[in-house]
Amino acid sequence: MGVKSTEIIRRIVTLAANEDANDIPVFIAEKALRVTAITLTAEASVAAADTSYSTFVFKTGSSTIATYANGPVSGGTSLVVKTPKALTVTATEVAKDAVVFIDCSHASSGLAAGRVLVEITVSALSAAVN
Repeated sequence: MGVKSTEIIRRIVTLAANEDANDIPVFIAEKALRVTAITLTAEASVAAADTSYSTFVFKTGSSTIATYANGPVSGGTSLVVKTPKALTVTATEVAKDAVVFIDCSHASSGLAAGRVLVEITVSALSAAVN
């Protein structure tokens, strides 16, 4: 009963500066899942910037799971080459057959994060009890 074993879903994605028109699919849930962690590991360092920056939101449907923004400097997150950066997970449940994707927006011309390893730690949810 309850949560089953844990699994890490790994995908390499390219986070360009201007991805506003493109939601980036990460995976489709084969069963109902609980997201417990998301980390990003970049191939190159990306410092937070004040004027041109991008925001990448991990979502399922309209629910936000976690957010990575490389600006503004006061609240943005820098990525250090080959150093995993944990994101704060805010929503945890993903329905069976739902798509987890990255929704993108940018300020000014944006700031690319480049090629990034996305690791999403999940565990299966038990069947709902009626």
